[in-house]
Amino acid sequence: DPNAMTYSITIESYGSRNNENKLHDIQTLVEELENKYEQNPEVTNFKPDMSVANAMIKAHVRNADYMSGGGGKFQQRLSTNSWKTAKEVNEIYIKWNKKFKDTGDLDFKPDVGALTMVIEAYSRCGDITATEKAEALFENMIKEWKETNDDRLKPYSKTFSALITSWAKTRDPRSPHKAEALLKQMEEMYENDMKTKGTSQVAPLIQAYTAVISAWGRSNDKTKPQHALRLLKKCNDIYKETKDIRIKPTLFSYNAAIDACAKCNGTGDEQAQALKIAFAINKAISAAKLEGNHVTYTTLLKAVNRLLVHGDAKNEVVKAVFTKCKEKGYVDDAVLKTFKLAAEQGLFYEVLEGATDKSGNVQFDLIPKEWSRNVKK
Repeated sequence: DPNAMTYSITIESYGSRNNENKLHDIQTLVEELENKYEQNPEVTNFKPDMSVANAMIKAHVRNADYMSGGGGKFQQRLSTNSWKTAKEVNEIYIKWNKKFKDTGDLDFKPDVGALTMVIEAYSRCGDITATEKAEALFENMIKEWKETNDDRLKPYSKTFSALITSWAKTRDPRSPHKAEALLKQMEEMYENDMKTKGTSQVAPLIQAYTAVISAWGRSNDKTKPQHALRLLKKCNDIYKETKDIRIKPTLFSYNAAIDACAKCNGTGDEQAQALKIAFAINKAISAAKLEGNHVTYTTLLKAVNRLLVHGDAKNEVVKAVFTKCKEKGYVDDAVLKTFKLAAEQGLFYEVLEGATDKSGNVQFDLIPKEWSRNVKK
């Protein structure tokens, strides 16, 4: 007869299907296993342990991706579907935790892996209510871990990153401070582990730092360009010292930092400093042996447009950025739209001469192919 492990594997297999009825089929499987165990509790092979619960949670998350059109891990927008998924996976978590509380059987006890998936599900909702629910789960787990010394409840890097990302997706004024506090907590836990054990499951990851940069970018803080630069520099310094590739800033990190500069709403002097930082970060991309992409150039153009007043100086910078973009082959629709917003009309049509129709509208299919040769379709 199939055992709990077999059911778990089958549930994961069902979860990978692009089938609208897969959650119903999975629930039928779980009920079948639970009935077998209820009728034969002495047969431990039928015990619906945490492997079953984890497989169910994964299936629900994959179903949310399928229903939303297959968005990336951290890109599903706020929707009824994302909230529905978060509630469903949380109910699975609660159900198995109750099984553990009722029986004392550790096979039913949710571990940090299950909780991390629940936090990730809430992070996809992109709002403060969901984030606060995720935070409450995280804090309860930390409390129980410290009280019981059960390392199955000890958060790992991915747990911290998930909650930091959840905060970063909100526009709550507490967001960057909450994200920074979590980052500091992760760093302190890592340092303590390395001193006492020589190893740690909470090594700070660049994904967490990038999420904190994004949190500052979404805030109204006038010093967010400085915060973004500080975090980038910190990651680079750690990488140079440790050579740990997990902390090395990615292009996404640099783009997030430039975006934080572009969103600066300070005084004229503060905006001038923000633009200076944006171009310093752009220069650092090359120093890191990376190459900017269409997002980099779109964000740089956005920064120039928002942070420089109209005039010849602005036109020169806009033209220089766009010229570099087309030389590198990263002109896409977003770059064109931002260039049009940033450039004066005369400059726009001068640069795009030959790529407009009789009415003066830009036609993307008339633009030289080499301008967009490196844009991923």
